[in-house]
Amino acid sequence: GISLLSLAVIYFKRHTCTVAIFNAHEKMGYPSIVNSLKSMISLGLISIYLLYDNKVIDVIAIQVMSIILMVSLSLYFLHKKIINLRKVRLILSKAKQKAYFSESLPFFSLSILFILNARIDILMISWFQTDHDVGLYSAAVELFNISMIMATIIHKVFFPVISNQFGNKDWQSLAAISNTGLKYSIVLGTPIAVGLFVLNTRLVGLIYGDEYSRAIDVLTVFSFSVPMFYGLTLLSWIFSATENVNVVFRSSGISVVLNIILNLVLIPKYGIKGAAIATTTAAGFRTLYLNWFLAKKISREIYFFRHFAKPLIASLLMGYVVTQITHLNLFVTIPVGAVVFSICFILTGGITKKELVFFKSTIKP
Repeated sequence: GISLLSLAVIYFKRHTCTVAIFNAHEKMGYPSIVNSLKSMISLGLISIYLLYDNKVIDVIAIQVMSIILMVSLSLYFLHKKIINLRKVRLILSKAKQKAYFSESLPFFSLSILFILNARIDILMISWFQTDHDVGLYSAAVELFNISMIMATIIHKVFFPVISNQFGNKDWQSLAAISNTGLKYSIVLGTPIAVGLFVLNTRLVGLIYGDEYSRAIDVLTVFSFSVPMFYGLTLLSWIFSATENVNVVFRSSGISVVLNIILNLVLIPKYGIKGAAIATTTAAGFRTLYLNWFLAKKISREIYFFRHFAKPLIASLLMGYVVTQITHLNLFVTIPVGAVVFSICFILTGGITKKELVFFKSTIKP
């Protein structure tokens, strides 16, 4: 298992490099497509695993396979859309190699911490629980990953804009754009969280079957973390775009330690639900940590928690409506819920004309 996770780290770094090139050319749509395909393929492979109830090593192998596929697709898009990889010849002096290595080391270390934060729970479940428990937990994780697709897409829009404003030293515009990004991370994440909480039984039953009902508890716990993860991702990007990656590194490092300690305490007592609680708690810590450092390192005009009120009201109303139409097909219930949330959010004055102008000017066809 450790060897396979190490292999995943190596391949993931290759993907990170290609994503950086896409971001530099402001072609963020391709990494979003790749990440979305990875989540859906992983979901399908884990579903097959659950049907045949294989060993834990197969679950980790599935993660490695999906990462290798992600790398292959990234390189394909890179070759077709930006660089002819067959003609690339890079020759650097030893001095430049050393300089590039020193500059990239923090980002390399940060990527390892991200992977540990994302995968340590699965590894620790394999130590304390059965192989089937690992499969159940992984199934819930993949459903959660699919719910994060919109976060990946929206954050790709904001990162280059925030980076440009930082380069221009326009702190007022940087704060305004960051607040817009954080607000709409919450606007997207909050209704998804309520939807997962309300529809968890139906979602697990539809995709995996009623015999995997224990995954429902894991998905329920993860539903509370969706808005945090939506905001956490953009907060990390804000710090990276403003050359404060050391803050993200510290928060991730402390989060890994906290995650391990909580898993050691909670998994033996609560099983896979305990692992979900540990991961959610660690994510909550990282969100609070980065939010606290916003004022100290970047700007006192950037807020995270102030944006929750209106999306939460609209999401709760949506959740109530969804609970009243459980007799309808799930593929009808979800669009109805989305429409109800949108109407409620607009009626509460959740979206402004300035924000509409911003999205029109930054989202390119």
